[in-house]
Amino acid sequence: MLSHCLPWRNDVWETSVDYLRVSSQGRFAGFELPTDSYEDVSLFIQRTLAVAGHEVNLFLHGRNLTDDEQRHHGSIVKDFAPAPSSRWEIGIRMDF
Repeated sequence: MLSHCLPWRNDVWETSVDYLRVSSQGRFAGFELPTDSYEDVSLFIQRTLAVAGHEVNLFLHGRNLTDDEQRHHGSIVKDFAPAPSSRWEIGIRMDF
């Protein structure tokens, strides 16, 4: 497995790009199937604002942007259900 993270942050912005490369798994028990390698790229962007004395975070998070089929070898359901495909999440978080 190879993993890299490229973060950047200042007073109002936070970003990160994450890269994960998982090698194929050829060592498995007799009842298991081998798993293929995959790559995963994620992107996170957040803007922090002060609103009425409260901290508000606006964020965008993209996961599995390579849209590779991901089967986590340690998962008991990997042979039936791969990890979710490419997806985006957008949101607002407020602390009060």
